Amino acid sequence: MIKNIYYRLVFRFLFFLTLITIIFPSISSADALIIDHHCTDITQIPQSAIEQAKSYLHIAYGHTSHGSQLTEGMSGLVDFANSGGLGLSLPMDIFVWNNGGRGGALDLHDSFKGGDLGSPNRQAWAQITRDYLDDPSNSDVNVIIWSWCGQVNASEAEIDLYLTLMNQLEIDYPDVMFVYMTGHANGTGETGNVHLRNQQIRNYCVANDKILYDFYDIECYDPDGNYYGDKNVLDSCAYDSNGDGNPYNDGANWAIEWQNAHIENVDWYACSSAHSEPLNANQKAYAAWWLWASLAGWNHNGGDIDRDGDGHTTFDNCPCTYNPEQEDSDGDGCGDACDGRPDNPNWMSTYGSILYGETPLCAMVLGNGQHMFTCGQDTGLYDLEVPLDPNTGNITLHVFASGFSPSKSVLTPSQALCRDIVMARADDGIPGMTVSFQTGPGTDNPDWVRIWGTVTHNGQDVCAMVLANGQNMFSCPPDHSGEFDLEVPLDPNTGEITLQVYATGFAPYKEVFIP
Repeated sequence: MIKNIYYRLVFRFLFFLTLITIIFPSISSADALIIDHHCTDITQIPQSAIEQAKSYLHIAYGHTSHGSQLTEGMSGLVDFANSGGLGLSLPMDIFVWNNGGRGGALDLHDSFKGGDLGSPNRQAWAQITRDYLDDPSNSDVNVIIWSWCGQVNASEAEIDLYLTLMNQLEIDYPDVMFVYMTGHANGTGETGNVHLRNQQIRNYCVANDKILYDFYDIECYDPDGNYYGDKNVLDSCAYDSNGDGNPYNDGANWAIEWQNAHIENVDWYACSSAHSEPLNANQKAYAAWWLWASLAGWNHNGGDIDRDGDGHTTFDNCPCTYNPEQEDSDGDGCGDACDGRPDNPNWMSTYGSILYGETPLCAMVLGNGQHMFTCGQDTGLYDLEVPLDPNTGNITLHVFASGFSPSKSVLTPSQALCRDIVMARADDGIPGMTVSFQTGPGTDNPDWVRIWGTVTHNGQDVCAMVLANGQNMFSCPPDHSGEFDLEVPLDPNTGEITLQVYATGFAPYKEVFIP
């Protein structure tokens, strides 16, 4: 029997011949993360949060000249902090960043591809992002951020297109954090189109619990909190000081004024700042680090979170298990209290929850060849002992659940501790797979059935997890390029076989049949 199927199926999940119906109640989402002028006090970010960001984040940032204010400011911040600017007393070079995270730096792929959110057109960046994330060499990237140049001065429909493309990327790549951004000021004030379009982006992010770096808002305030958005402020920080509506003719510039009133290398630092003044890039850098720290788990509203009450926050080596002494016999970063093999640094535990919103899911979790199911009494909870990748030292965690897009996370050992994975529902924006199979008599057990075939997409082999009546394998190279071959028992009640196929980036597949 040959089956060629290329469409999406919504189904209930069958694991080991047990039918589990999952009912999803209403979901309460996390709050939006808005990084604006309130997030420019670099002295409020604790060292532990900075170190955690450097350990956890792998950022790809696409921008042209205006967007370089963030990275130029971040580069200048290194020496400024090293010399004790703003009274900072942190380890030397703590704010260093580079492409690859060499030497313990923040891993930031600067200008990872050419263009920005409006160049060469309003959609190219989205496909560039997909191609970049689909490249296996970029599998560690977990943050994507793109900036505007002047193209935020657009129609409402064009901004809606941007928001739609971003939202679809979030759906298709659930393990990546996508940062929305507003565009730079252009001197047209609160009634101008740029202000309105930036507000459109901001409103959407707040309403839909998104991550926003509010580039425009940061340009509207000086470090003392004085507001210039109602004074036709420009990207240069020039503004209308005499009320004639023209920010170009009276020489007023809030950044220059603030710099002149304060001490260089103590209160601010000189650095490149495209189209603007150094202070603007200073503020953008402070906000960028506030963003990185927040994405890595820093709770800037209430400090770091001590989830297990043992007095340790960001550097807790068992973040969900009480261990105030932080013993780690094998030095693998996983404390003895939560390490299944505390004397073997090549193995460690990874544990957490599989969720849809706040609802626990019955799922299959696979980590470096070890697997388990989060079903039954402890639905949603996983706890695996896994070997570390001998080449990278990382853990690759796959999660498969009925009706949801497969999840893949490449984690360092510290990231794998107490790791909650939030799944995204499969929808029409996610491609399906073509599963072709045949059945025949089993070779080892006459009461079992052999099922074999291929998993492809548009003629290309797909590396997938194939599950049939409790038996499973992977159709992955080098041994099985898109092919699978299983011997399985029939359902004792119905005589059926339930074939399920899961692959990262594709909609789940299910077929129930009698051979």
